[in-house]
Amino acid sequence: MSSFEFFYSTDFDFDSIEGFHVLQDNVGTNYSRPWDDYDYIVTFQVHRIENGKLEFFGRTKILVNGYKDTSRYFLESGAPVGRSYRITDLLEPKRVVSLASDIDYYRRIGSRLSGRASEYLRQLCDGSYRYDEQETFTQWAGFASSLSRSSMAKAILKKGHQIACGRYEPQGKFSFTLNDLPDHFEPLQFKFDNDRSLGRTNVNLLVGRNGVGKSYILRHLVDTLAGVQEHAANWPFFHKVIVAAYSPFESFKTEVELSKALGNSDRSAEPSDPRERKIGAQNVQERRRLLVNEYVYLGFRDPEGVFSRDWPKESSARALHRILQYDQENAWFSDSSRFKLLFDTLSRSIDFDAIELLRADGQPFVFRRDDDDLRARAAEDKNFLYSSGIRFLKGDRHVELSSGQTIYSYLLPNLVAEVDDESLLILDEPELYLHPTMEVGLLDMLKGLLAATKSNAIIATHSSILAREVEQSGISVLRRVGDRTEVSAPGFETFGQTIEVIMGLAFDDYDVRKPYEDSIDHAVEVFGSPEAALAEFGSEVGDEALAYLTSKIVKEDDEIEIEKRPK
Repeated sequence: MSSFEFFYSTDFDFDSIEGFHVLQDNVGTNYSRPWDDYDYIVTFQVHRIENGKLEFFGRTKILVNGYKDTSRYFLESGAPVGRSYRITDLLEPKRVVSLASDIDYYRRIGSRLSGRASEYLRQLCDGSYRYDEQETFTQWAGFASSLSRSSMAKAILKKGHQIACGRYEPQGKFSFTLNDLPDHFEPLQFKFDNDRSLGRTNVNLLVGRNGVGKSYILRHLVDTLAGVQEHAANWPFFHKVIVAAYSPFESFKTEVELSKALGNSDRSAEPSDPRERKIGAQNVQERRRLLVNEYVYLGFRDPEGVFSRDWPKESSARALHRILQYDQENAWFSDSSRFKLLFDTLSRSIDFDAIELLRADGQPFVFRRDDDDLRARAAEDKNFLYSSGIRFLKGDRHVELSSGQTIYSYLLPNLVAEVDDESLLILDEPELYLHPTMEVGLLDMLKGLLAATKSNAIIATHSSILAREVEQSGISVLRRVGDRTEVSAPGFETFGQTIEVIMGLAFDDYDVRKPYEDSIDHAVEVFGSPEAALAEFGSEVGDEALAYLTSKIVKEDDEIEIEKRPK
């Protein structure tokens, strides 16, 4: 059932017909003809008659697949009502798409229709409401040249619906709370501060021992953002959610699995009336659209959810090609290059001077860092053998990668290719397989990419190296206390802190008994006293072991000064 009635009118003589009226843009102006937008006549005024009162809602473009003049479709197929034509039933997503060119249109809809804004956009087949169907309607003749020609229109395609719903408000500093976890979890607040003058907080970390529920929290967060779980009214909007989890044991949803979860989430109480089932399905999709337009999974499972050791290799090759295309499409207004960012980051951990990508005919494209012309040609090529992955060259020889370098070569191209404006990136223990140098390179690249795209990240980690790069308010420490998982912030500033302090206080290293302590206790027993043990092997142990042994000598009221041995 439709909530609103829509009419096509050729003039303003419709004051007795309540509903929304679309009129060509020149009606009521000094212009004799409607605007011809590259051979397409698609621009309309939108007015509403309610209780005899006329309200102007703005202008939007309405394209009908197969028609250059949308008015002709309305006149041919609409049902006459007075001097107007009822077009409510003609607004079918399979034939019609609309999109405004200015943000004020969506703000006006939100202001005047409040909670019914989504229904209005749905009925008018608005492209921003139907963002997940864009692969279909963006291919229609006239869409690129008339509806989305400007950069503003492309941005509105991403955000218009959220603007109308009052959910989109770009801000540097914001927070949101995950408070619908099971009872044995404390509520968890994520805090971001991109206005911070030193070390912007565009990354939040979840740290804690195995078993405290870090991965569970991330999965629950993803389901909430994607619309599978209900969410609080004040959650922010993220254009895209990207999940990266390169572990054989992770269980995040792939794109196909998410689509199935959204389609089946209300089946247990599915109504018998087909019309109510349709509305229920729309409500499920609506929950997803309110918080995110796109969802991407990166890991060892292919889009269908099948575990494959070969899929990450293919995925990284596809990602590299998309990076080349991105640089080519944005070269006219941006001096930065995502390919060079990827190249430089990989170079910190892999010794290479070129990246190879095979064409379908077996011929290689060999990309060096500054060969812009070759990358531009490759961006236009559509015949790549993605299943061969990407390979690294040093001189004329292929570089053999370690397991950590291999994972790095899977993860980084996908991150660089997928992070879009206003994304939320969710990583589950990215330090798996990585040398500390790779961890530093990953976070360095990530922070730059997030800053450039006004995006943010949430990472579950055991890495004190990552924690050293994030300020105190961006870290949540999870601890298991009895049968509950408690959440706290570190009791000290973590940004730029020493690894030893972070390990001891944030990762509970001070509270964990170490095997070397057992060895020292045994030596004290063998030699009869701490003093004898110190005299025997004091020069053979490290500073922490030496401090532990010395603590056994010091009486309760004694003071002792310990100096570190010179290197």
